[in-house]
Amino acid sequence: MVHKRYKQYFKDYEILVAEYIFHEQGGYLVRANGTLIPDLNVKTGIIISKTEALNIALNKVNADEYMWQTNEINTDQYYPTSKLVISSKEYSLKKEDMRLVYQIDIYAKRPVARYNVEIDANTGEVINFFNKIHTADVSGSGVSLYNGTVSMTVDSLSISSTD
Repeated sequence: MVHKRYKQYFKDYEILVAEYIFHEQGGYLVRANGTLIPDLNVKTGIIISKTEALNIALNKVNADEYMWQTNEINTDQYYPTSKLVISSKEYSLKKEDMRLVYQIDIYAKRPVARYNVEIDANTGEVINFFNKIHTADVSGSGVSLYNGTVSMTVDSLSISSTD
């Protein structure tokens, strides 16, 4: 099987989450599925500048330190990137909810997080905001050198004993 993905655009702006997938076998289309949004009419004028959108996003993230602020090598690669795309609040995909937004990728060092922040290019409203790094604490146990089996909380950042 060969799978070909097609993204939907409106006036040269990518529409997030809208794509259609063609499934081909032996050179023939055998299946197609996906999400397309017909009859769009999105305001594509820009009132908020890229710099203003970045400042709004940084205020929303409000990290103590960002990856590009460290003294480590190649920190420029962590500076926030942004692009103009069409999106909707909570990715509803309703044509009446679609807006032109700055999609900004912000990498925080303290606390560690990598945020996707979408800022409406006309109003400056934050319409989507989420951490792309997911962590979870789980209960666990381990054998210690001096205390036998001990209970602990295990996560992706540290291990802390509960005994």
